[in-house]
Amino acid sequence: MDGNYLRRVTQRVQEINNLIFDIKILNNTGTVKEEVNDFKRRIDLLELKIKTLPKDDNEYEQSSDINDFENELEIIENELNILYQLEKEKTSICFGIISTEIYEIIPRCAPKLRIDIAGGQNYDGVNALTFYSNDQENQMFQLIKCKEPGHTCCVLIRAVHSGKFLGREDGKNYFGVNVCQTNANPNDETNHWFIETFGKGVYIIICSHANLALDIKGGCDKSETNVICWERHEELNQQFILQPIDPIKSELFRRKLLEIKPSTESIPFFSSVKQWFQK
Repeated sequence: MDGNYLRRVTQRVQEINNLIFDIKILNNTGTVKEEVNDFKRRIDLLELKIKTLPKDDNEYEQSSDINDFENELEIIENELNILYQLEKEKTSICFGIISTEIYEIIPRCAPKLRIDIAGGQNYDGVNALTFYSNDQENQMFQLIKCKEPGHTCCVLIRAVHSGKFLGREDGKNYFGVNVCQTNANPNDETNHWFIETFGKGVYIIICSHANLALDIKGGCDKSETNVICWERHEELNQQFILQPIDPIKSELFRRKLLEIKPSTESIPFFSSVKQWFQK
């Protein structure tokens, strides 16, 4: 092994230590603190290993220690870069709500129910409705602060199971328009919302580009009630609790959503007919 290799690998380890420091600045609490401390222990062990690696070029070519060292270093680099990206994207949307975190959306008119993507389907155009709480991914939503210039006060509501956004059906803006899983386009204004605090732990969700509010149709407390947009009136069926899920699960889902490639398939004809009759 030549001196250049030792310098390069020492520099990589230093860059990882710098990344650990940056993550601690962003978040040094809870499970993130535990993860970072574990990474720090692993990188400290690698620093010790540097001193034991073979120095002779011939030994370097045949050494399994070098391969193991490189593999572990690459794993730590990749995992820390993902963690840094996840923490960097966390910004406040409004009081108590953090961008990129995962939430269940609970209607105050029916607190035993959750907003749900019908049947856990992945197609564009699948209805949002209410359903009994079941801890499934199609009842979990990532709230994301919009990055598009001119729309940075808007919020995207992303279904965890599909990676697609909630929006108004076909971009329409009449009273009673269905809310559905539209597509995976963050720049589609149909998918843009405002979230306003409405008392402690309660929120009103407003269409950013239409004078409408997220609404449980008719204030019904029965399962499989359509989620619609309606004139804002702030009654119980337009009030929602945004309940964060378990933080460990949340991080797993956030990692998954970094890699997910949503399908672009539209809802099949017979399913769309069934939805039409449910309206």
